[in-house]
Amino acid sequence: MVVLERRNAWLFRTALRRCFGSPGSKSDQTGVQIRLGPDGMTMHASAPEIAISYAPGGPRGKRVITFAAKYLQEFEARNPDPVEIAILRPDLGGARWTEKGRTPEIEFPLLEPGSVPAAPEPPKEFVPMPQSFLAALDQASTIAARDPTKYALNRVQLRGQAGTVLSSDQRQLFQAGGFNFPFTEDLLIPRSGLFGLAPFTAIEEISMGRTDTHVVIRVGLWTFFFFIDKQGRFPDVTPIIPKPSHSATRLRLDAEDVQIFLDSLTRRLKGPEANEMALTLDLMGTPCLRFEIEKRVSEVKLMNSEVTGKPLRMCLNLHQFLSALELRFLNFEIRDPDKPILARDGERLYLSMPLPASGAILPRSEKAPSEQPMPSTALAPIEKPATPTIVVPVGSMPVRPAGGFDVLGEAEGLREGLFKVAAHAGRILQFLREVCTQQKVTQIVRSSLLALTESAHGEKP
Repeated sequence: MVVLERRNAWLFRTALRRCFGSPGSKSDQTGVQIRLGPDGMTMHASAPEIAISYAPGGPRGKRVITFAAKYLQEFEARNPDPVEIAILRPDLGGARWTEKGRTPEIEFPLLEPGSVPAAPEPPKEFVPMPQSFLAALDQASTIAARDPTKYALNRVQLRGQAGTVLSSDQRQLFQAGGFNFPFTEDLLIPRSGLFGLAPFTAIEEISMGRTDTHVVIRVGLWTFFFFIDKQGRFPDVTPIIPKPSHSATRLRLDAEDVQIFLDSLTRRLKGPEANEMALTLDLMGTPCLRFEIEKRVSEVKLMNSEVTGKPLRMCLNLHQFLSALELRFLNFEIRDPDKPILARDGERLYLSMPLPASGAILPRSEKAPSEQPMPSTALAPIEKPATPTIVVPVGSMPVRPAGGFDVLGEAEGLREGLFKVAAHAGRILQFLREVCTQQKVTQIVRSSLLALTESAHGEKP
Protein backbone atom coordinates (compact mmCIF):
# COMPACT_ATOMS: atom_id res chain seq x y z
CA MET A 1 0.00 0.00 0.00
CA VAL A 2 1.12 3.58 -0.75
CA VAL A 3 -0.25 6.82 0.68
CA LEU A 4 -0.66 9.94 -1.47
CA GLU A 5 -2.07 13.37 -0.66
CA ARG A 6 -5.27 13.94 -2.62
CA ARG A 7 -4.16 17.43 -3.69
CA ASN A 8 -1.06 15.95 -5.32
CA ALA A 9 -3.22 13.47 -7.20
CA TRP A 10 -5.12 16.48 -8.58
CA LEU A 11 -1.96 18.39 -9.40
CA PHE A 12 -0.36 15.40 -11.11
CA ARG A 13 -3.36 14.76 -13.36
CA THR A 14 -3.77 18.46 -14.15
CA ALA A 15 -0.08 18.83 -15.00
CA LEU A 16 -0.23 15.73 -17.20
CA ARG A 17 -3.19 17.14 -19.12
CA ARG A 18 -1.23 20.33 -19.76
CA CYS A 19 1.70 18.30 -21.04
CA PHE A 20 -0.57 17.14 -23.84
CA GLY A 21 -1.34 20.76 -24.78
CA SER A 22 -5.07 20.59 -24.06
CA PRO A 23 -7.48 18.56 -21.92
CA GLY A 24 -8.61 15.34 -23.55
CA SER A 25 -8.83 11.58 -23.47
CA LYS A 26 -5.17 11.09 -24.48
CA SER A 27 -3.88 12.33 -21.15
CA ASP A 28 -6.49 10.35 -19.21
CA GLN A 29 -5.43 7.12 -20.92
CA THR A 30 -1.75 7.70 -20.16
CA GLY A 31 -0.25 5.30 -17.67
CA VAL A 32 0.76 6.57 -14.22
CA GLN A 33 3.28 4.61 -12.23
CA ILE A 34 3.72 4.81 -8.47
CA ARG A 35 6.87 3.10 -7.26
CA LEU A 36 8.20 2.39 -3.78
CA GLY A 37 11.98 2.13 -3.92
CA PRO A 38 15.13 2.72 -1.85
CA ASP A 39 14.50 6.49 -1.88
CA GLY A 40 10.82 6.25 -0.96
CA MET A 41 7.86 6.88 -3.24
CA THR A 42 8.04 8.30 -6.77
CA MET A 43 5.18 8.98 -9.17
CA HIS A 44 5.89 9.14 -12.90
CA ALA A 45 4.17 9.57 -16.27
CA SER A 46 5.27 10.45 -19.81
CA ALA A 47 3.52 12.57 -22.43
CA PRO A 48 4.89 12.52 -26.00
CA GLU A 49 7.38 15.36 -25.36
CA ILE A 50 7.30 16.00 -21.61
CA ALA A 51 7.75 13.59 -18.71
CA ILE A 52 6.72 14.26 -15.09
CA SER A 53 8.13 12.83 -11.88
CA TYR A 54 6.97 13.57 -8.34
CA ALA A 55 9.18 12.28 -5.52
CA PRO A 56 7.81 12.97 -2.02
CA GLY A 57 10.03 10.27 -0.49
CA GLY A 58 8.54 8.58 2.55
CA PRO A 59 8.58 4.88 3.44
CA ARG A 60 10.85 2.65 1.38
CA GLY A 61 9.77 -0.58 -0.23
CA LYS A 62 9.58 -2.69 -3.38
CA ARG A 63 6.24 -2.17 -5.03
CA VAL A 64 5.00 -0.83 -8.37
CA ILE A 65 1.40 0.23 -9.06
CA THR A 66 0.55 1.23 -12.64
CA PHE A 67 -2.87 2.47 -13.81
CA ALA A 68 -4.53 4.91 -16.23
CA ALA A 69 -4.41 8.58 -15.23
CA LYS A 70 -8.19 8.92 -15.46
CA TYR A 71 -8.59 7.04 -12.18
CA LEU A 72 -6.79 9.83 -10.32
CA GLN A 73 -9.95 11.85 -10.88
CA GLU A 74 -11.90 9.48 -8.65
CA PHE A 75 -10.02 10.43 -5.50
CA GLU A 76 -8.26 13.73 -6.28
CA ALA A 77 -9.13 16.87 -4.30
CA ARG A 78 -7.67 20.27 -3.40
CA ASN A 79 -6.97 19.25 0.22
CA PRO A 80 -4.01 17.39 1.77
CA ASP A 81 -6.09 14.46 3.02
CA PRO A 82 -4.46 11.10 2.36
CA VAL A 83 -5.65 8.40 -0.03
CA GLU A 84 -4.47 4.80 0.33
CA ILE A 85 -3.68 2.99 -2.93
CA ALA A 86 -3.12 -0.75 -2.92
CA ILE A 87 -2.81 -3.81 -5.17
CA LEU A 88 -5.83 -6.06 -4.58
CA ARG A 89 -4.71 -8.72 -7.04
CA PRO A 90 -2.23 -8.77 -9.97
CA ASP A 91 -4.71 -7.13 -12.38
CA LEU A 92 -6.73 -5.00 -9.95
CA GLY A 93 -5.96 -2.03 -7.75
CA GLY A 94 -7.98 -0.13 -5.19
CA ALA A 95 -8.09 3.22 -3.42
CA ARG A 96 -9.67 4.30 -0.14
CA TRP A 97 -9.98 7.68 1.53
CA THR A 98 -12.06 9.56 4.09
CA GLU A 99 -14.49 12.29 3.07
CA LYS A 100 -17.26 13.96 5.09
CA GLY A 101 -17.40 11.15 7.61
CA ARG A 102 -17.55 8.45 4.90
CA THR A 103 -14.85 6.09 3.62
CA PRO A 104 -15.33 5.73 -0.16
CA GLU A 105 -13.53 2.91 -1.95
CA ILE A 106 -12.95 2.31 -5.65
CA GLU A 107 -11.38 -0.44 -7.74
CA PHE A 108 -9.56 -0.01 -11.05
CA PRO A 109 -7.67 -2.22 -13.53
CA LEU A 110 -3.90 -2.27 -13.31
CA LEU A 111 -1.55 -1.89 -16.28
CA GLU A 112 1.66 -3.73 -16.98
CA PRO A 113 4.60 -1.87 -15.34
CA GLY A 114 6.47 -1.88 -18.66
CA SER A 115 3.65 0.08 -20.33
CA VAL A 116 4.97 3.33 -18.81
CA PRO A 117 8.29 4.50 -20.29
CA ALA A 118 11.01 4.99 -17.71
CA ALA A 119 11.90 8.56 -16.76
CA PRO A 120 14.77 10.03 -18.80
CA GLU A 121 18.17 10.08 -17.15
CA PRO A 122 18.54 13.33 -15.12
CA PRO A 123 21.52 15.64 -15.64
CA LYS A 124 24.50 15.34 -13.35
CA GLU A 125 24.33 19.00 -12.34
CA PHE A 126 21.53 21.50 -11.75
CA VAL A 127 21.82 25.26 -11.43
CA PRO A 128 19.40 27.34 -9.33
CA MET A 129 16.88 29.48 -11.20
CA PRO A 130 14.66 32.38 -10.04
CA GLN A 131 10.89 32.07 -9.79
CA SER A 132 10.61 34.51 -12.68
CA PHE A 133 11.95 31.75 -14.94
CA LEU A 134 8.80 29.66 -14.48
CA ALA A 135 6.66 32.73 -15.14
CA ALA A 136 8.64 33.44 -18.32
CA LEU A 137 8.12 29.87 -19.58
CA ASP A 138 4.41 30.07 -18.88
CA GLN A 139 4.01 33.48 -20.54
CA ALA A 140 6.07 32.44 -23.56
CA SER A 141 3.89 29.35 -23.96
CA THR A 142 0.73 31.47 -24.19
CA ILE A 143 2.24 33.39 -27.13
CA ALA A 144 3.79 30.44 -29.02
CA ALA A 145 1.80 29.05 -31.94
CA ARG A 146 -0.45 26.12 -31.15
CA ASP A 147 0.56 24.13 -34.24
CA PRO A 148 3.87 23.81 -36.09
CA THR A 149 4.49 25.68 -39.33
CA LYS A 150 7.49 25.76 -41.66
CA TYR A 151 9.30 27.06 -38.61
CA ALA A 152 9.10 25.71 -35.06
CA LEU A 153 6.87 28.50 -33.74
CA ASN A 154 5.02 25.98 -31.59
CA ARG A 155 8.20 25.80 -29.49
CA VAL A 156 9.70 28.04 -26.83
CA GLN A 157 13.29 29.05 -27.50
CA LEU A 158 15.85 29.15 -24.70
CA ARG A 159 18.74 31.30 -25.91
CA GLY A 160 21.70 30.09 -23.90
CA GLN A 161 24.25 32.83 -24.51
CA ALA A 162 21.70 35.65 -24.39
CA GLY A 163 19.93 34.21 -21.33
CA THR A 164 16.45 34.81 -22.75
CA VAL A 165 13.17 32.94 -23.16
CA LEU A 166 11.50 33.69 -26.50
CA SER A 167 8.31 32.79 -28.39
CA SER A 168 6.25 34.07 -31.31
CA ASP A 169 3.27 33.13 -33.46
CA GLN A 170 4.23 35.59 -36.26
CA ARG A 171 1.65 38.16 -35.13
CA GLN A 172 3.10 38.75 -31.68
CA LEU A 173 6.36 38.12 -29.86
CA PHE A 174 7.35 37.67 -26.22
CA GLN A 175 10.82 37.76 -24.67
CA ALA A 176 12.06 37.57 -21.08
CA GLY A 177 15.73 37.86 -20.17
CA GLY A 178 18.25 38.03 -17.38
CA PHE A 179 18.67 34.25 -16.91
CA ASN A 180 21.87 32.23 -16.51
CA PHE A 181 21.34 28.94 -18.32
CA PRO A 182 23.66 25.94 -17.91
CA PHE A 183 24.32 25.89 -21.67
CA THR A 184 25.39 28.38 -24.33
CA GLU A 185 23.51 27.18 -27.42
CA ASP A 186 19.91 27.98 -28.36
CA LEU A 187 17.45 25.17 -27.55
CA LEU A 188 13.82 24.57 -28.57
CA ILE A 189 11.46 22.93 -26.06
CA PRO A 190 7.69 22.25 -26.16
CA ARG A 191 5.24 24.97 -25.18
CA SER A 192 3.36 24.08 -22.03
CA GLY A 193 0.94 25.60 -19.56
CA LEU A 194 2.47 23.62 -16.71
CA PHE A 195 3.97 26.52 -14.85
CA GLY A 196 0.79 28.56 -14.84
CA LEU A 197 -0.59 26.21 -12.18
CA ALA A 198 -0.79 28.05 -8.86
CA PRO A 199 0.87 25.36 -6.69
CA PHE A 200 4.04 25.58 -8.80
CA THR A 201 4.20 29.38 -8.65
CA ALA A 202 4.39 29.19 -4.85
CA ILE A 203 7.48 26.93 -4.81
CA GLU A 204 10.82 28.70 -4.35
CA GLU A 205 13.24 25.79 -4.89
CA ILE A 206 13.74 25.86 -8.67
CA SER A 207 16.70 24.48 -10.59
CA MET A 208 17.56 23.54 -14.16
CA GLY A 209 19.85 21.09 -15.94
CA ARG A 210 20.39 19.81 -19.43
CA THR A 211 21.20 16.43 -21.01
CA ASP A 212 21.77 15.63 -24.65
CA THR A 213 18.04 14.97 -25.16
CA HIS A 214 16.18 16.96 -22.49
CA VAL A 215 16.00 20.25 -20.62
CA VAL A 216 15.19 19.25 -17.04
CA ILE A 217 13.49 21.60 -14.59
CA ARG A 218 13.07 20.84 -10.90
CA VAL A 219 10.34 22.60 -8.94
CA GLY A 220 10.47 21.47 -5.34
CA LEU A 221 9.72 17.72 -5.32
CA TRP A 222 8.60 17.81 -8.98
CA THR A 223 10.84 17.18 -11.99
CA PHE A 224 9.88 17.95 -15.60
CA PHE A 225 11.76 16.57 -18.60
CA PHE A 226 11.30 18.69 -21.76
CA PHE A 227 12.31 17.03 -25.02
CA ILE A 228 14.81 19.12 -27.03
CA ASP A 229 13.70 19.65 -30.64
CA LYS A 230 16.94 19.44 -32.62
CA GLN A 231 15.26 19.40 -36.05
CA GLY A 232 13.08 22.51 -35.77
CA ARG A 233 14.20 25.94 -36.99
CA PHE A 234 13.38 29.15 -35.17
CA PRO A 235 13.60 32.57 -36.85
CA ASP A 236 16.11 35.19 -35.75
CA VAL A 237 13.87 37.89 -34.30
CA THR A 238 16.64 40.13 -33.01
CA PRO A 239 16.50 42.54 -36.00
CA ILE A 240 12.80 43.34 -35.52
CA ILE A 241 13.00 44.25 -31.82
CA PRO A 242 13.35 48.04 -31.75
CA LYS A 243 15.82 49.65 -29.41
CA PRO A 244 14.59 52.23 -26.88
CA SER A 245 14.07 55.58 -28.59
CA HIS A 246 13.31 59.07 -27.27
CA SER A 247 11.25 59.75 -30.40
CA ALA A 248 8.67 57.08 -29.60
CA THR A 249 5.21 57.89 -28.30
CA ARG A 250 4.84 56.35 -24.87
CA LEU A 251 1.68 55.25 -23.10
CA ARG A 252 1.59 54.32 -19.43
CA LEU A 253 -1.75 52.70 -18.73
CA ASP A 254 -3.29 53.25 -15.32
CA ALA A 255 -4.66 50.13 -13.64
CA GLU A 256 -8.01 51.79 -12.85
CA ASP A 257 -8.41 52.86 -16.49
CA VAL A 258 -7.80 49.30 -17.66
CA GLN A 259 -10.37 47.98 -15.21
CA ILE A 260 -12.97 50.44 -16.50
CA PHE A 261 -12.17 49.36 -20.08
CA LEU A 262 -12.57 45.67 -19.21
CA ASP A 263 -15.87 46.34 -17.43
CA SER A 264 -17.19 48.17 -20.50
CA LEU A 265 -15.93 45.48 -22.87
CA THR A 266 -17.32 42.47 -21.02
CA ARG A 267 -20.74 44.13 -20.61
CA ARG A 268 -21.06 44.64 -24.35
CA LEU A 269 -19.34 41.57 -25.74
CA LYS A 270 -21.44 38.69 -27.02
CA GLY A 271 -20.73 35.54 -29.00
CA PRO A 272 -17.94 34.47 -31.35
CA GLU A 273 -17.93 37.82 -33.18
CA ALA A 274 -15.30 38.91 -30.65
CA ASN A 275 -12.66 36.61 -32.15
CA GLU A 276 -11.31 39.16 -34.65
CA MET A 277 -12.41 42.47 -33.16
CA ALA A 278 -10.46 45.65 -33.86
CA LEU A 279 -9.57 48.07 -31.08
CA THR A 280 -8.71 51.72 -31.69
CA LEU A 281 -6.05 53.30 -29.49
CA ASP A 282 -6.45 57.08 -29.83
CA LEU A 283 -3.66 59.25 -28.40
CA MET A 284 -4.59 62.42 -30.30
CA GLY A 285 -5.90 64.22 -27.24
CA THR A 286 -7.31 62.66 -24.11
CA PRO A 287 -6.19 59.06 -24.58
CA CYS A 288 -9.02 56.63 -25.16
CA LEU A 289 -9.93 53.17 -26.48
CA ARG A 290 -12.76 52.58 -28.96
CA PHE A 291 -14.36 49.33 -30.04
CA GLU A 292 -17.47 48.40 -31.96
CA ILE A 293 -19.97 45.71 -31.02
CA GLU A 294 -23.26 45.09 -32.83
CA LYS A 295 -22.77 48.22 -34.96
CA ARG A 296 -22.43 50.46 -31.93
CA VAL A 297 -19.19 52.17 -30.91
CA SER A 298 -18.04 52.38 -27.30
CA GLU A 299 -15.37 54.82 -26.15
CA VAL A 300 -13.46 54.48 -22.87
CA LYS A 301 -11.38 57.49 -21.87
CA LEU A 302 -8.08 56.75 -20.13
CA MET A 303 -8.29 59.67 -17.74
CA ASN A 304 -5.53 58.52 -15.37
CA SER A 305 -3.08 57.21 -17.96
CA GLU A 306 -0.06 59.17 -19.20
CA VAL A 307 1.03 59.87 -22.80
CA THR A 308 4.27 61.46 -23.99
CA GLY A 309 5.51 62.05 -27.52
CA LYS A 310 3.72 62.85 -30.76
CA PRO A 311 -0.06 62.35 -30.97
CA LEU A 312 -1.21 59.34 -33.01
CA ARG A 313 -4.08 56.95 -33.57
CA MET A 314 -3.71 53.25 -34.36
CA CYS A 315 -5.79 50.10 -34.81
CA LEU A 316 -4.98 46.97 -32.78
CA ASN A 317 -6.22 43.42 -32.60
CA LEU A 318 -8.30 43.23 -29.42
CA HIS A 319 -7.10 39.78 -28.45
CA GLN A 320 -3.46 40.74 -28.81
CA PHE A 321 -4.03 43.83 -26.66
CA LEU A 322 -5.68 41.65 -24.01
CA SER A 323 -2.73 39.26 -24.25
CA ALA A 324 -0.35 42.12 -23.48
CA LEU A 325 -2.43 43.09 -20.44
CA GLU A 326 -2.64 39.50 -19.28
CA LEU A 327 1.15 39.30 -19.51
CA ARG A 328 1.18 42.26 -17.09
CA PHE A 329 2.39 44.95 -19.46
CA LEU A 330 1.19 48.51 -18.85
CA ASN A 331 3.93 50.57 -20.55
CA PHE A 332 3.88 50.80 -24.36
CA GLU A 333 6.11 52.41 -27.02
CA ILE A 334 4.80 53.33 -30.48
CA ARG A 335 6.94 54.71 -33.30
CA ASP A 336 4.32 54.75 -36.05
CA PRO A 337 0.65 53.65 -36.29
CA ASP A 338 1.64 51.04 -38.91
CA LYS A 339 4.68 49.72 -37.04
CA PRO A 340 4.70 47.12 -34.24
CA ILE A 341 3.63 48.29 -30.80
CA LEU A 342 6.17 47.45 -28.11
CA ALA A 343 5.63 46.91 -24.39
CA ARG A 344 8.51 46.77 -21.91
CA ASP A 345 8.74 45.74 -18.28
CA GLY A 346 12.30 45.35 -17.01
CA GLU A 347 13.83 42.32 -18.76
CA ARG A 348 10.54 41.44 -20.46
CA LEU A 349 9.12 42.76 -23.72
CA TYR A 350 6.09 42.12 -25.89
CA LEU A 351 5.74 43.07 -29.56
CA SER A 352 2.65 42.85 -31.77
CA MET A 353 1.68 43.96 -35.25
CA PRO A 354 -1.13 46.54 -35.49
CA LEU A 355 -3.99 46.38 -37.94
CA PRO A 356 -3.97 48.97 -40.78
CA ALA A 357 -4.43 52.45 -39.33
CA SER A 358 -7.17 53.10 -41.89
CA GLY A 359 -9.41 50.80 -39.85
CA ALA A 360 -9.24 52.97 -36.73
CA ILE A 361 -12.57 54.29 -35.46
CA LEU A 362 -12.65 58.10 -35.63
CA PRO A 363 -14.17 60.27 -32.92
CA ARG A 364 -17.52 61.79 -33.82
CA SER A 365 -15.99 65.25 -34.08
CA GLU A 366 -13.82 64.11 -37.02
CA LYS A 367 -16.48 62.31 -39.01
CA ALA A 368 -17.80 63.88 -42.20
CA PRO A 369 -21.41 65.16 -42.00
CA SER A 370 -22.60 62.21 -44.10
CA GLU A 371 -20.95 59.86 -41.62
CA GLN A 372 -22.46 61.47 -38.53
CA PRO A 373 -24.97 59.08 -36.93
CA MET A 374 -28.53 60.10 -36.21
CA PRO A 375 -29.20 60.35 -32.48
CA SER A 376 -31.42 57.25 -32.47
CA THR A 377 -29.41 55.03 -34.83
CA ALA A 378 -26.33 52.87 -34.37
CA LEU A 379 -22.98 53.62 -35.94
CA ALA A 380 -22.14 51.82 -39.16
CA PRO A 381 -19.74 48.89 -38.80
CA ILE A 382 -16.13 49.37 -39.80
CA GLU A 383 -14.61 47.21 -42.49
CA LYS A 384 -12.48 44.48 -40.93
CA PRO A 385 -8.88 44.88 -42.12
CA ALA A 386 -6.64 41.95 -42.86
CA THR A 387 -4.44 40.87 -39.97
CA PRO A 388 -0.73 41.47 -40.71
CA THR A 389 2.05 39.26 -39.45
CA ILE A 390 5.43 39.96 -37.95
CA VAL A 391 7.96 39.04 -40.63
CA VAL A 392 11.18 37.89 -39.06
CA PRO A 393 14.28 37.01 -41.11
CA VAL A 394 15.98 33.64 -41.05
CA GLY A 395 19.17 34.37 -42.96
CA SER A 396 17.79 35.79 -46.19
CA MET A 397 14.48 33.92 -46.00
CA PRO A 398 11.40 35.72 -44.61
CA VAL A 399 8.84 33.95 -42.46
CA ARG A 400 5.57 33.52 -44.31
CA PRO A 401 2.21 34.04 -42.64
CA ALA A 402 1.35 30.93 -40.69
CA GLY A 403 -2.39 31.23 -41.21
CA GLY A 404 -5.24 32.53 -39.10
CA PHE A 405 -4.22 31.43 -35.65
CA ASP A 406 -6.76 32.55 -33.07
CA VAL A 407 -4.78 34.26 -30.31
CA LEU A 408 -7.15 33.28 -27.54
CA GLY A 409 -7.25 29.77 -28.94
CA GLU A 410 -3.67 29.51 -27.69
CA ALA A 411 -4.89 29.67 -24.12
CA GLU A 412 -5.90 26.30 -22.72
CA GLY A 413 -9.41 25.73 -21.50
CA LEU A 414 -10.86 28.83 -23.15
CA ARG A 415 -13.86 28.74 -25.44
CA GLU A 416 -15.12 30.87 -28.28
CA GLY A 417 -16.21 34.48 -28.06
CA LEU A 418 -17.14 35.92 -24.70
CA PHE A 419 -15.73 33.02 -22.72
CA LYS A 420 -12.27 33.68 -24.14
CA VAL A 421 -12.30 37.40 -23.38
CA ALA A 422 -13.88 36.80 -19.98
CA ALA A 423 -11.09 34.38 -19.07
CA HIS A 424 -8.48 36.92 -20.20
CA ALA A 425 -10.27 39.63 -18.25
CA GLY A 426 -10.34 37.57 -15.07
CA ARG A 427 -6.57 37.10 -15.07
CA ILE A 428 -5.99 40.74 -16.00
CA LEU A 429 -8.26 41.95 -13.20
CA GLN A 430 -6.32 39.83 -10.71
CA PHE A 431 -3.15 41.60 -11.84
CA LEU A 432 -4.84 45.01 -11.67
CA ARG A 433 -5.99 44.41 -8.11
CA GLU A 434 -2.37 43.72 -7.18
CA VAL A 435 -1.25 46.92 -8.95
CA CYS A 436 -3.95 49.02 -7.29
CA THR A 437 -3.03 47.57 -3.89
CA GLN A 438 0.64 48.38 -4.48
CA GLN A 439 -0.26 51.93 -5.51
CA LYS A 440 -2.34 52.42 -2.36
CA VAL A 441 0.47 51.06 -0.19
CA THR A 442 2.90 53.43 -1.92
CA GLN A 443 0.58 56.38 -1.26
CA ILE A 444 0.30 55.44 2.42
CA VAL A 445 4.09 55.11 2.75
CA ARG A 446 4.62 58.48 1.06
CA SER A 447 2.05 60.14 3.35
CA SER A 448 3.72 58.61 6.40
CA LEU A 449 7.17 59.76 5.31
CA LEU A 450 5.84 63.26 4.66
CA ALA A 451 4.26 63.37 8.10
CA LEU A 452 7.50 62.21 9.73
CA THR A 453 9.51 64.82 7.81
CA GLU A 454 7.16 67.61 8.88
CA SER A 455 7.26 66.39 12.48
CA ALA A 456 11.05 66.37 12.43
CA HIS A 457 11.01 70.04 11.43
CA GLY A 458 8.51 70.91 14.12
CA GLU A 459 5.72 71.42 11.65
CA LYS A 460 2.20 70.29 12.22
CA PRO A 461 1.55 67.20 10.08
